Amino acid sequence: MDNASYHYAYAEKIPSTKTKKADTVAWLLIENIPHNATETRPELLNIVKKHKEKYRAYELDQIVYEMRHQVNKDTPKEVVMAIIPQMIDICVVNIWRAHQSANPNNKLLLLDFRRRIVLFYLSKEIGSVPKRRGPQQRYTD
Repeated sequence: MDNASYHYAYAEKIPSTKTKKADTVAWLLIENIPHNATETRPELLNIVKKHKEKYRAYELDQIVYEMRHQVNKDTPKEVVMAIIPQMIDICVVNIWRAHQSANPNNKLLLLDFRRRIVLFYLSKEIGSVPKRRGPQQRYTD
């Protein structure tokens, strides 16, 4: 399952600062949370804040639980890290195809093309700064 926003809709609407006092009191009553109905709205919201993590459940998780399935919710970092090698591979294949069409007499296998790329990057000095292309200007005081 991806991290689409509709996968993270809450099953139950928990009172927030935009909720009316009467609705907050009603929610506290339904959830059997001890409170005093004469308390101010900010005081009631503090009570909600203390208890809301117990009631925070995603709608989709409840549906999946009822169907007795297990869901793997990948974090965005894990998803991106899985996609990056595939994207690099696609780029290498596209560059190889462009090289093949530009040089029809030079038939180079994809594996050899990959080896050349690796050897190119291995031959570079670690920490070297690439030379600037284009006209060079000297600054004088």
